[in-house]
Amino acid sequence: MTAFGRAWLGLSVLTALGLGAATIMGQQPPPTERPGIGPLGPAGPSYAPPEAQHLMPQHPTIQRRDAQPPLAPPFVLSPQEEQHLDAVLRAWEGHSREVRTFECVFTRFEYDPVFTNDPTKPRFVDQGQIKYAAPDRGMFRVDGPRAEHWICDGQAVYEYNFQKRQVIAYRLAPEMQGKAIADGPLPFLFGADAQKLRQRYFLRVAAQPAQDEIWLEGRPRWQKDAANFRQADLILKNMEPFALQVHSPNGKNRTVYRFENLRVNERDPLHIFRNDPFRAVVPRGWQKIVEDVQPAPAAIPPPGMSGQGPGGLR
Repeated sequence: MTAFGRAWLGLSVLTALGLGAATIMGQQPPPTERPGIGPLGPAGPSYAPPEAQHLMPQHPTIQRRDAQPPLAPPFVLSPQEEQHLDAVLRAWEGHSREVRTFECVFTRFEYDPVFTNDPTKPRFVDQGQIKYAAPDRGMFRVDGPRAEHWICDGQAVYEYNFQKRQVIAYRLAPEMQGKAIADGPLPFLFGADAQKLRQRYFLRVAAQPAQDEIWLEGRPRWQKDAANFRQADLILKNMEPFALQVHSPNGKNRTVYRFENLRVNERDPLHIFRNDPFRAVVPRGWQKIVEDVQPAPAAIPPPGMSGQGPGGLR
């Protein structure tokens, strides 16, 4: 586990927020009818298998790794499921291209049944804010006693370490600049196209509990992602993110982000009078540390990857 990996994880939550599903009209069920989100506990059987529930992501490690073969598919899609997934991914890709700026507030629920003795009761509940500007500027901030603050300006990722009173600047290699957020370790990416998503993840439409709501499930296709999370579930409502649930590979914990007060491509005529949220400022009395980050080598696609397979590319 590296400090850069922890910063990267926080910024990678941004990747869940520029995405859309196929246009779906209808009424949203009341919040108490939403399984698996926030304090309501783990998902129902139609959403996630029992062995995948109550999980939370570990902080990822960004480092060089040798190319590895892909993992075995966790599920097989029928032709009808493939067609439905394709429609969602195409709409998702088109919507993400339109996102220029984004901001929202979020509530983060961290579940650890070992400590709470109750898989439906979060161990920690935090409040925070996210801001994004295409193509690769982002800000992730958690307020309160468990404060976190990470910024990406396209050339570096900055982590604010409140305990050590340090700002750590992880300078990105030239080939990583311009895509630092899009190539983060969590699924559901800003600016990602359907083909790249299928190359990196096993995907399926897990559920559609209402006409205006769709749940997408992503599983790692490569070991480098499987080391960071076991499963990620994104809930979209009317092409906007409602929640993201990430299951850790340890088989026990999970983290849920619930997004509210979304603002997409909004004009701010007073922006010239505001501080730049993507500019990392070193507070007085703090220390700045600079480290260099090199990209990991790309994984080698298996034979036949360009053809259609279970949950794979067409």
